[in-house]
Amino acid sequence: KNEPDYQVVDCEDLRGKLHISDLQLAFLCESLLKNDKVTTLKLGHNHICLAGALHLIETLKKCPNITSVSLRNNILDGYEIIEAFSDFLCSPEGVFLTNIDLSYNSLDASCAPFITKALQKNDRS
Repeated sequence: KNEPDYQVVDCEDLRGKLHISDLQLAFLCESLLKNDKVTTLKLGHNHICLAGALHLIETLKKCPNITSVSLRNNILDGYEIIEAFSDFLCSPEGVFLTNIDLSYNSLDASCAPFITKALQKNDRS
């Protein structure tokens, strides 16, 4: 059986045509739960909001094979998403995630304490 081993799921919408929403991300997450080969998710430049990102975090808890996630330039704002990622990174399931890109979202200074918490408490040893 010759099946490809896809390690990168690249859904970055650089041309503005894909527009993955929270609902579409939920379907992608369901597929990821059945796949242990994917290591990298590139979901930048889409329409992913807090609900979709929270669903993704729940999926990441069950997918230790995924080590890198990009959610750059989506519709994420406020401290809630950073708090959720911080809590995830400080959990035993979070030690596998080594790269998170949340750049170019509407995050502000209220996020700083949660970023600090994740950096201080996430022990990869």
